[in-house]
Amino acid sequence: MRIAINLIEGLVLLFASWKGIEFYTGRTNYTGEKEVKRKKIIEKFGWLFILAIAITAISGIGLILSTLFRLA
Repeated sequence: MRIAINLIEGLVLLFASWKGIEFYTGRTNYTGEKEVKRKKIIEKFGWLFILAIAITAISGIGLILSTLFRLA
């Protein structure tokens, strides 16, 4: 059971990093005031988004790989 939970957690982390990349690059479908707010957030905290995306992606990949190696 713990193996399935670890794999799901890893996939959720990868999904979160993908959504972070979409938000950072502007691939979201925001228009008007929401887009202006997104740009201000990215200007102010862009370096933090990059750091969070990298940590989240590495953690997700690491969790999935460690779980799969535990199976072998």
